[in-house]
Amino acid sequence: MLNFKDIIKQGKTKEEIFSAPDETKREKEEKNRFSYSENKDIPDNNAIYKEACEYLYNVGTSIRNNKPCDIEPCFDIAEKIIKSLQTTESFPITESRSQRTKSLLLMGFRSKGYTEYLIPHSVNVSIFAVKMGISIRYSKENLIKLAVSALMHDIGMFEIPRNLIESDSELSKEKFEVIKSHSEKGAQRIIKLSNGRLPWLAKTILHVHERENGEGYPHSLSGKKIDENAKIIGIVDAYEAMTNERAYKRRKSPFTAIREIIRSRKGHFSPNLVKTLLENLSVFPFGSYVQLNSKDIGRVITINEGMALRPVIKINYNSEGKQYKEAKIVDLQKEPLLFITDVVPEERLRYLNIEDK
Repeated sequence: MLNFKDIIKQGKTKEEIFSAPDETKREKEEKNRFSYSENKDIPDNNAIYKEACEYLYNVGTSIRNNKPCDIEPCFDIAEKIIKSLQTTESFPITESRSQRTKSLLLMGFRSKGYTEYLIPHSVNVSIFAVKMGISIRYSKENLIKLAVSALMHDIGMFEIPRNLIESDSELSKEKFEVIKSHSEKGAQRIIKLSNGRLPWLAKTILHVHERENGEGYPHSLSGKKIDENAKIIGIVDAYEAMTNERAYKRRKSPFTAIREIIRSRKGHFSPNLVKTLLENLSVFPFGSYVQLNSKDIGRVITINEGMALRPVIKINYNSEGKQYKEAKIVDLQKEPLLFITDVVPEERLRYLNIEDK
């Protein structure tokens, strides 16, 4: 098991860690990835999510009270998140796989019941980032670094007054500058907490809000000057913020969020990462209800890699919400005459008496 102490001792340079692998290196990395093919146990995703939230809550409380906190547990939580998501890679496309897969991912789309959005937001960003890291074939070491960085990416926000963070009105330029300072505050906090032993983590946190075209902050970096993990966290941070509800704004559908990233924020993120986001988190996320051109209503149970608009659907209901005696699994990748016409919003699910578990 690669843990906190192992990574502290790493002697690799950033160039070695993030160099583009050729086929030989990729094969070596493949052998080094997590492998759980012999252990088909379903991870307790509720416990993982709760543990991550409680840890970040304690970190935030310690920082606000100017008390020390321990970074090491973050590595253990990161590994659990990776294991949960990685386990699903070896399962065939069946409903049972979707149940294993969707649980942790769906929590990322449906986090509710937390008084402070910063806590579930950071957990969700870590889940989404790891999913993307798995897709681009990150090594075990890189996945842990990515997960830890995502969990800690907003640690500097705990040093910002809560009335600014939770404000439901437009912030003045001066107040927004205070918010923007969280990147540097977070990097400095990590250096202090780790006694300077985790420079890669501080750098990632510092770069999360930099943008590909140089329009980000705090240093207006662009392109290759931006840390690679920060690029992944940056795009899923924006996506998560749009797709989860806050006290001061309604959530946007994944479809709308993707469209905004492609159109309104064009140039902020690399095209390859936008493509990876689309393919892995999809405009139709795990567990969402959709309506087909046949008028049937079903739940997305698997996203087909490279075919984000044509997932696997479990059809349970007709257009009036009447449940079929036997559900039918339909892989839209293999059904050219069927396609999704719309995502069924929660309001309509309630109207049709469809229980959205």
